[in-house]
Amino acid sequence: MLKPTILLFFSFLSSIAAPAQNFNVEQESQGDSIIYYASSTSYCPYNISLQPEIDTIPFGNPHFFVLEARSKRKRILAYPRPTQAGKVTFETNAYFGNPALIPDSSYIYSLPYTPKTRHFIMQGYNGRFSHKNQYALDFKMPIGTPIHAARGGIVIKVKQDSDKHGRTAAFAPHGNHIIIYHTDGTMAYYYHLSQNSSRVQVGDTIQQKQFIALSGNTGWSTAPHLHFIIKSPLKGGYGSLPTWFCTSKKPQKRLKSMRKHRACE
Repeated sequence: MLKPTILLFFSFLSSIAAPAQNFNVEQESQGDSIIYYASSTSYCPYNISLQPEIDTIPFGNPHFFVLEARSKRKRILAYPRPTQAGKVTFETNAYFGNPALIPDSSYIYSLPYTPKTRHFIMQGYNGRFSHKNQYALDFKMPIGTPIHAARGGIVIKVKQDSDKHGRTAAFAPHGNHIIIYHTDGTMAYYYHLSQNSSRVQVGDTIQQKQFIALSGNTGWSTAPHLHFIIKSPLKGGYGSLPTWFCTSKKPQKRLKSMRKHRACE
């Protein structure tokens, strides 16, 4: 009888939607089971799914688990040895965040630029060009405009090595960006930043309105602007959230497109 082989395989998503990094899984034989342990050096939790496959064909249901920040060898799964011959693998999808946390829908964000300055919204929530079904905002601004944190938190990702941009989705991986994790489990994404302009690094705890980078025109972009979005983790992915912003007039949940908005002091 052919003895089955146990192999753990990781297929990390490389798209903007799934910025998986900084974790690993180990396996250990115990009797009739294979025990899996996960570790992470990330400064926020991971929402991870493992889909078992035999000879690349999925079977059974995916296993979901949350790996807390800075976890060390956490037991995540006890899996029985398969009785049939074949190679057992796991397709792995990983996303920042813990879907069990409830976002604070009443929080008032700062506009993501220098206090008392104004910028024009080129495209707003559910925009027809590239914001379909997304609560995202595109602020028109010259390259080199200071970007400030809309909310305090901890920096979990910084990409700043790119100088490329273009009009097709093929350029999406080249967009410089910063992701900041908040205490309620939400995350702020600041995209299309200038090359090597970040004033923060992964692991930094920052304050609301803190200067974090310079705007740019990198990645999938047709003109210089800042793409800003708040995401909330779901089981196996993300959702985006509408937010309240402090403006010179009053807190507003839906900022109107095709007009300028002045940031509070």
